[in-house]
Amino acid sequence: MPVRNPSEPMSIEIQEAISGLIDGLHLPNGANCYKHLAGSISAAVDKDPPYTWRYIQSVHKGTIKAGAPLKAAVSSLLAHQYGIPSQISQAQFVTVLAEPGTIVIGSYVNGQSKLCPLCGILFVTDHPRRKYCSICRPPRKRVRK
Repeated sequence: MPVRNPSEPMSIEIQEAISGLIDGLHLPNGANCYKHLAGSISAAVDKDPPYTWRYIQSVHKGTIKAGAPLKAAVSSLLAHQYGIPSQISQAQFVTVLAEPGTIVIGSYVNGQSKLCPLCGILFVTDHPRRKYCSICRPPRKRVRK
C-alpha cells in the first residue's frame, strides 16, 4: 500500500466519513472497531478479499491515502446508514444560478451542463438533445389535437 507523502495535502473527507460511520454504528475505539467497520464496508460492496482493519485504520488516521474504490464504498455505506438513495450518494454541492424561487438549496439536479452555441452560457439541459439554453430558444409548448 502506498504511504502518504507528508508534503501532499490530505483530503479529510474520507476521514470524516469514516468517523461518521463509527459514530453512526456506535462502535467503541480500538482494533475491534476497525475490524467491524472493515467487514461492513467490504460487505456493502461485495469486496473479495475484504478490506483489512489496518487499512481502514490507517486511512482514518491519515497515514495512507484512500483509493477510489474505498471512497465509493464508504460513501455508499454512509448513504445507506442515513437513508440516502445510492444514486445521490456520489453527488456534490455546486453553485448554480437560477431564477428566484425555482430551485431550493440542496436540490438534486439530474442533468448535464452544456454550452449554448448562441450566447455562450452554461446551462443544465432538460432533454438530452437540447442544444440551446431556454433564453435563446424557449421550450415549445405541445399542442394537443
